Amino acid sequence: MSDIYKSKSAGIIRGLIPAELPLFRSWLNRDSVNDMRLLRLFDFYAAHFRNANAGSVTKEEAWKSVNGKLKFNDMKFRYLNADLVTRLEEFLVYRRTNEIQRLREEIISAELGS
Repeated sequence: MSDIYKSKSAGIIRGLIPAELPLFRSWLNRDSVNDMRLLRLFDFYAAHFRNANAGSVTKEEAWKSVNGKLKFNDMKFRYLNADLVTRLEEFLVYRRTNEIQRLREEIISAELGS
């Protein structure tokens, strides 16, 4: 098994519930052109990390899914992967913050309704 399966991005993606996958895709797709590369990397990872029958994958294969025939560059791949981890973490904070806000509003509404 490749060390890519032990990465932080792999752990976060495996931890997302199925309903969060399309939400993250649209959340990621809201901004800049660079996010398209992150989106392709996320799609590649999601297909492999969440599928038990997908087999092992290498960094080079992940790079190729994002950059096509461009020669593999380990440092650029690490930066891209770090960017994806950052965006995944931002998404988790965003989701949890919204959940807390909804819960807060429900509690206030219930208390005021009593």
